[in-house]
Amino acid sequence: MAKPDLHLAYYLILFTDVLGQRLRLRDLRALPETPEEWTQAVAVLKDTAGVLLALRQWFTDYFTAFAKPSEFVEHLRPPVREAMLQAKACAIACRHFSDSVTTSICLLDDGREHCTTINAVRGALVAACGMHVLALCAGKPLRSGIDVGLAMQLPEGDLYGPALERAVHLEAKTAGYPRIAVGDELTSYLDAVATQQHQSPFSTVAREVAQSCQRLVFQDTDGTRALDF
Repeated sequence: MAKPDLHLAYYLILFTDVLGQRLRLRDLRALPETPEEWTQAVAVLKDTAGVLLALRQWFTDYFTAFAKPSEFVEHLRPPVREAMLQAKACAIACRHFSDSVTTSICLLDDGREHCTTINAVRGALVAACGMHVLALCAGKPLRSGIDVGLAMQLPEGDLYGPALERAVHLEAKTAGYPRIAVGDELTSYLDAVATQQHQSPFSTVAREVAQSCQRLVFQDTDGTRALDF
């Protein structure tokens, strides 16, 4: 049997968890039998599984829309249009487990001075902010951690490595309440791209996108860096 081809690389990982699910699920103690028990069970499921399905769909819809070229790009001259499409060609992956969503981006050198990868990173940061706002509006707060680190993709598609551990730790131990805790390595990555010295058009775009990402990060009152959603 051939061994799987595993590659270790740097990834950005956003780990998002829905708060309050555990306590709500404890209200489901047995299969309902009476109409009243069915009504109560349906209410619990809408409040738990229904929230998770909605959150997953929000992420899917956002990244699907993010990958599509805008009407502005469609009307550019062919060489410019092709360059713009290349700048947003990096894949953003989402995996689901229980009441959490893991978003990941491989940060391998794209040959374009980080232009495609930093555009994808911006997409993930904006998605994180948007999901938190939508969830708060729905009365279902989220908590997230986001960082950069080493990881590898397993044959089943799951990621494994310190990058995932960092994001999970930030969500569980650092964030503390509904916010998006930002790790040190993500900050360093944004700093590096925002100050790179290449002079190509791709490099210019990458620097500006990285700087726009930096403006999303602030230092909270307890000293924790977080995204300002």
